[in-house]
Amino acid sequence: MHARSGAQGRGGSQGCLRGLSDWNTAIGSIQILGGIINSCKWKVVIWLLVKFEVYFDGENWCARGISVGIFTQGKTLDELTENIKEATSLHFEDLLEAGEVLKILSISEFEVQPLAKASGC
Repeated sequence: MHARSGAQGRGGSQGCLRGLSDWNTAIGSIQILGGIINSCKWKVVIWLLVKFEVYFDGENWCARGISVGIFTQGKTLDELTENIKEATSLHFEDLLEAGEVLKILSISEFEVQPLAKASGC
């Protein structure tokens, strides 16, 4: 993943940016978010945003990657969170070794039951 820019900096040198240039490119549900910082020093920061749907199946908390082949579960939300981190780290091991940063977004749905009405006093 490489950053590209046609911006010209001091002295007309290619690759020297003025200010902050952000991009947001979606590849399926894995989003690449990043920015180029330090106006004339090509410091590139890239984050991979991995999205998960989180739900309770009656026995376990489950997480299913949205458009990425990752599934995991846990007895508690804390256990599920740790399992998501581990499964994502294993799935994207090569990118992590290359210095990429992963951000994980979990989407959850909770249901609140209506309260029973008390009879009049």
